[in-house]
Amino acid sequence: MEKFEALLDHFAYNPYVLREGCPSPISMADLLHIEDWNVRLILYPNLEPFLIPGTLEEAVGYIRSLKQSHIDYSGLIEKGIAVSVEELGKDPYAVLAS
Repeated sequence: MEKFEALLDHFAYNPYVLREGCPSPISMADLLHIEDWNVRLILYPNLEPFLIPGTLEEAVGYIRSLKQSHIDYSGLIEKGIAVSVEELGKDPYAVLAS
């Protein structure tokens, strides 16, 4: 269930996923076939140092910006739910920047 929640949590921010070994944009099918497919989010590792917002209001915007930047803010790489961009031969997000 944690994997489903992680994918759903990032879904609105259009992350890439590693689906059966191939980087692809996330799709609704990834959520529907969570148990059947080998799907992991592709995220950038945590920022160093990890800055903490000062207020609750700042925290909401801070977490939202981390999701939009596809940063692993909750340790999903360590849990095996996500894979680091650094583990791939090519960064799929680099295509968006160009």
